[in-house]
Amino acid sequence: MQEATCIPILHSTLEQHVLRHLKTKRPLCLWSPPGCGKTDHMRQIAASAGYDVIDWRLAQMDAADVRGIPYRGEDNRTHYAPPASLPPEDCGPTLLFLDEIMQAHPSVSAVAGQLIHERKLGDYHLPDNVVVFAASNRHFDRAAATRMAAHTANRFSHYELEIRPTEWCDWATANRVDDRIIGFIRWRPELVYQFDPKEMEPAYPSLRSWTNLSDLIDGETDTTMLHSFSCGAVGRATGSEFTGYVKALRQLPDLDDIIADPDAYDDPEAPDLRNGVTAGLARRANEENIESIWRYMIKLADDWQVLFAKDVMALGYFDLTQTEVYNEIVSLHTEALTA
Repeated sequence: MQEATCIPILHSTLEQHVLRHLKTKRPLCLWSPPGCGKTDHMRQIAASAGYDVIDWRLAQMDAADVRGIPYRGEDNRTHYAPPASLPPEDCGPTLLFLDEIMQAHPSVSAVAGQLIHERKLGDYHLPDNVVVFAASNRHFDRAAATRMAAHTANRFSHYELEIRPTEWCDWATANRVDDRIIGFIRWRPELVYQFDPKEMEPAYPSLRSWTNLSDLIDGETDTTMLHSFSCGAVGRATGSEFTGYVKALRQLPDLDDIIADPDAYDDPEAPDLRNGVTAGLARRANEENIESIWRYMIKLADDWQVLFAKDVMALGYFDLTQTEVYNEIVSLHTEALTA
């Protein structure tokens, strides 16, 4: 794994950085290896802050797409009609997001550079309430990215997105990613992201590919299809290991049976099975069955009880804090829940 090329930040702190740059209107460039979710996360933050987001995928554009089509003006000189996607003069708060900036053809990045350096393209000027951000893979990631010119780089503040499995699991829980995947990543956190530019196999585990796999295996129980989908999304080695994990989960009793009679079932003890039962029961918890589920969860070690409570609150299917069970959880785990 290559060392970070600039200051690393986390998904959990990205919002603070993005909001400060939006407020001060200072350009920001976010770097990461492929499949880390930098584009989607940054767009979501800006949109939630009330900004219209104009997304220019520069790798898919040519110079005319950026600068506009030339025409002869009334002064008998050549002018350029600015692209319709550029913000009009009377626009509200807007983020012009130059995605894949270093995967663009040099002729495109050269034209886009005028927007960064001078905030204009020919006769067109960016309105004052438009902020320019960029994102790119790193030049050593085998993603067709080149090095950023020094004079362009000096216009931005640069951050590199760092991946932490626990943070991704928190996000995945809140965004309804398949609980089998969440349990697997908690058991094998190093497999949340494994990218090797020298690897010949095109599929590899990433934040994006795990999320894609979640959609593919929704409701899927056939082992052959599960193995095929998994290997196709995250690579043969990781996909095979994930399939083995799912098979191991079948050693667990049916989760509905645990909920119906929690006193009849014991702590499964094996870490992979604990991960599976904790993630699965959190998904099934509601106001009616939470007391029954907690009677089972209390048999597991403290760390799993805390993890269960955090998952239930992150999912937000109901308000755990308004139940009697929550008072018991807090009395046992106040420090861990507030850490």
